[in-house]
Amino acid sequence: MTEYTQQLLPPAQDPCRQASVIALGAAALFDRRAMTGAERSRKHRELNRPPVRDVPCKRCGQPFRTHKPRVAKYCSVECRDAWFREKSAEKRRSRLRTCPDCGLDRVKYRQRRCKECEDARRKATCNHCGREYMQQNPHRPQKYCSDECRVAERRARAPKYKCKSCGREFIKHGGSRILCRDCDVKRRLPMTQLCGYCGREFTRSDGMTRQYCGPICKDAASNQRQREKRKKAKSKRRNEAAHCLKALRRGESIKDIAITLGRSETNVLQRLAISKRYRAASKNRRRDSKWKKVEVRDAWRSSEYPHEDSFTLYLRGEWAERFDCVQPEAAVEAQPASGRGRRLDFLIEHNGLRFGVEAKVTRRTSRLDQCLGQAILKSHLVGAIPVCVVPDDINPDQAWIDACSAHAVIAGKAADVTRDMLKKCAILGPRRSDPLAQIGRAHV
Repeated sequence: MTEYTQQLLPPAQDPCRQASVIALGAAALFDRRAMTGAERSRKHRELNRPPVRDVPCKRCGQPFRTHKPRVAKYCSVECRDAWFREKSAEKRRSRLRTCPDCGLDRVKYRQRRCKECEDARRKATCNHCGREYMQQNPHRPQKYCSDECRVAERRARAPKYKCKSCGREFIKHGGSRILCRDCDVKRRLPMTQLCGYCGREFTRSDGMTRQYCGPICKDAASNQRQREKRKKAKSKRRNEAAHCLKALRRGESIKDIAITLGRSETNVLQRLAISKRYRAASKNRRRDSKWKKVEVRDAWRSSEYPHEDSFTLYLRGEWAERFDCVQPEAAVEAQPASGRGRRLDFLIEHNGLRFGVEAKVTRRTSRLDQCLGQAILKSHLVGAIPVCVVPDDINPDQAWIDACSAHAVIAGKAADVTRDMLKKCAILGPRRSDPLAQIGRAHV
């Protein structure tokens, strides 16, 4: 045998077989040109086929002959299928879990409950007919057993409307809620009606429900509605602004006004911003606020009564027991144009004398000069003695006190002014026995 023949032929397992293989290989080699490719492949498979062996079946244990001992495990297809069925049943039995409802170990693979508990969970009662049925998905409960019951229940619960044309009751199925279907169809038929803007007659086309004879009247009516709407909104804003101004004059805060109107504080400020009076008052308020900071910084303003309202309230309580009549915010002259005029902080009457009082809570020169001028002018209008009063912790300058004395004005701190007024009433002739007046007379 040549070297080429040895390379071409496969190795053999025993000497006898090797000899036979060599003989066959030599014959095949000599007859190679006469064989086709398929015949050569078949001859090659026959020469390389492993020997047939006896292998026991994996299920029944009976031996069977096969030339694939590593792959073949079953003697027949029936044994293979039966082995897989038994293995699957054993696997399913090993995976049984405890049912959370009944507590038995019979919940199968990929199930939450056993079949009996799941059926009991799926049972439900129809809300329309009352019979029991099985729900498709217990996690999304149904109310009705069928579509017929669902439609019947919806029709029974649907609101009924009364036709304004014929008076019959009907269930709305789209379209108008004030007319039944027949009346709605009749309303859409061609008919002659009056224009809602100009009042002329026009024929309405088939299937059209319009109120105006043409686009010109329609646009004019729309513009008229918009004008009326803007006019009402403007009137409403003005009324709210007037209400806010009145509330501010009464002493209410922006927060209280917002609660009363049911609006935000920003909206209230926007309503006030459209008023010229509020803009002017805001300008004066900002100016006063700037000077107030300066007065607090330089200790010009009273620390006991930082606001004039608190100081006038204190004076009212003190003087109500000492004098016959104490009238706060007394009007001395009215202005017909605005309805407001000059007012005194206090108008006091005692023993036939009248005192016109102006109060300030700062020792700033411009404020004190303003207080002096207002007291002289307003008291002259009502025929009263002018009085200027400041808190007890304020020390006005000497020039202002000299000017007050030169113009016969009672001026000074609250306690000194009270004593001087009582003294003047006692000197000029008291009309009734008053222990406080007697104290003033004794002091004189």
